[in-house]
Amino acid sequence: MLVRTLLATLGLAISAFSMGQFSEKMDLTLRHHLDKHAGEGGEFSLFIHGDGTRVSEAVRKVGGRVTMATANLVNARVPIAAVRALATDPAVDHFEFNFARGVLLNDSARVKNHVVEVHTGQAPLPQGYDGNGVLMGIIDTGLDITHPDFRDADDVTRVYRYWDQVPGPNPGSPQPYGYGTEWTTAELEAGGAIPVDPQGHGTTVSGTAAGNGLANGRHTGVASASPIVVVASALGVANWSATVADGVKYILDQADALGMPAVINISMGSYSGSHDGKDAAALLIDGLLHAETGRALAAAAGNSHGSFPYHVHTEVGPDTTFSWFQTNDFPEAYNVFDFPNVFFEVWADAEDLANVRFAIGADRALPVLNFRGRTGFHTVADAMGTTLSEPLISASWNTLGTVQFYAQQRGEQVLLQVLLASP
Repeated sequence: MLVRTLLATLGLAISAFSMGQFSEKMDLTLRHHLDKHAGEGGEFSLFIHGDGTRVSEAVRKVGGRVTMATANLVNARVPIAAVRALATDPAVDHFEFNFARGVLLNDSARVKNHVVEVHTGQAPLPQGYDGNGVLMGIIDTGLDITHPDFRDADDVTRVYRYWDQVPGPNPGSPQPYGYGTEWTTAELEAGGAIPVDPQGHGTTVSGTAAGNGLANGRHTGVASASPIVVVASALGVANWSATVADGVKYILDQADALGMPAVINISMGSYSGSHDGKDAAALLIDGLLHAETGRALAAAAGNSHGSFPYHVHTEVGPDTTFSWFQTNDFPEAYNVFDFPNVFFEVWADAEDLANVRFAIGADRALPVLNFRGRTGFHTVADAMGTTLSEPLISASWNTLGTVQFYAQQRGEQVLLQVLLASP
């Protein structure tokens, strides 16, 4: 079955989506995650919008921990079983959740970015630079700390701190995060159960960023004299970007403890979300970077040229505009849900969607294209902060599925989620 989104302009524009408290604070993906893991223990990171002080208190009341907070946004670790109770607290405006899974990325650097000229101090630089006195933070899959490029001439590790975010809460978890395991330089040098890099990607990236070339005397990274802080990311966790924000704060706190400026490299990313730098993780990280001087962050821009089509851009004209989708019955690695579905997110400026109506229609593709039916037309205002559920009924009165619409406003942007489960 082919599903198409129908977009049409309204004769009378809706000027804004102003609203008070969200009647439904959880989006479609967060509700699915909670249903899927109902009855299980454990916790996960969650972005919560609302007054930062009141939300922080609400998180603590349900047994959660606040890892970061601003005036109107909180990043917290919340028990899975407590999220719905937290949603009933009036301090919570709404949750921001993303099913994005981390993807590993990397590229060449020395020639394209004139690293050799920086190392040798070519004009107009007054001297050569090798990262001495600057903390290098790496958020990736981990690091092989036994590799000679990450040890100094006295064979002592250059890793100042190492936080493996994969394990659950344990006595070695750094605070206030309360998950994963932390190692100091002394603990790494003592040996025993030291961390590893199971995929090797983090070690490769760290070599590009900070390898000193002692392994073979030739391959030197960008900041060969920098002390290193490693955050080993758990790529498959729910709301992964929240753990990335935690990792950035952790690295910057270590730099502050040393009195050093810091540079952070993240050769990872995801293919969902708004990608406009205005999501919760980006806002928190941006605030951290601008809180003090001497802080910089570099992140991969993408490695998706060979991936399946996952992004569509649509210009809505004066007449009905169509975007076509096929049912997604791929396994979980290529599917947000664990059942066949049509699911997508629409991101737009609020003013651009203010005079647009939308509907979901269905077509039989074979043996010839044949229109089967559609939902009614709706506006974003209809779905703002609430879930619209509507059966998709064919002309012969067969129910083809149930379509759910849910919208959230984030500043001047709007997110619209559409889900047709098991059509």
